[in-house]
Amino acid sequence: FLCTGSWDKKARVFDVATGKEVKRFEHNGEVWAASFSADGRFLCTGSWDKKARVFDVATGKEVKRFEHNGEVWAASFSADGRFLCTGSW
Repeated sequence: FLCTGSWDKKARVFDVATGKEVKRFEHNGEVWAASFSADGRFLCTGSWDKKARVFDVATGKEVKRFEHNGEVWAASFSADGRFLCTGSW
């Protein structure tokens, strides 16, 4: 899978083999960051809306939300999936 973030406040997940969009996740601001967990189960997105959100990729449901004092520009899971690091401005 491949995830893109956009000015239209959406993160989109595509199947790389087919090029088709398979999931869409929305924020209340532009999406600047996206990171899959190593096992592919989770996707973290970061946005201008000052939130990092973790989604279950299979169900599309939000499982965790992290509030920041500024826009979220970076998100990355650790290799073992135990930790998530986000960066805001």
